Amino acid sequence: MTAAPRVSVVIRSYNRLPALCELVTALLRQRHDSFEIVVVEQSTQRPADADAALAGLAADPRLRLVRVPPLGGARARNLGVEHSRGALLVFIDDDDLPGGDDVLAGIERPFAD
Repeated sequence: MTAAPRVSVVIRSYNRLPALCELVTALLRQRHDSFEIVVVEQSTQRPADADAALAGLAADPRLRLVRVPPLGGARARNLGVEHSRGALLVFIDDDDLPGGDDVLAGIERPFAD
């Protein structure tokens, strides 16, 4: 991605790689033409299968994976903001899922003007 995306989705994750992979997969299916996902991954436990799945997802250029030692929720989100390039920031927890494939478009719509 050369141009900055309009929307950055920031996810902080700690020891929930399978749930994180499910969330990232759902976010990558979003019908939106300009977004990135910034994951601040701070797990101390990385099951091999989930770690491999996350590495596969990280091949998508819309995903930016930042691996750090545990920082806590607020510091991890702040680091995610530092790595974000979008004008609009969306925060979602690693154990949540979007309610469809047009969530990002719906969030951005009120900011269109």
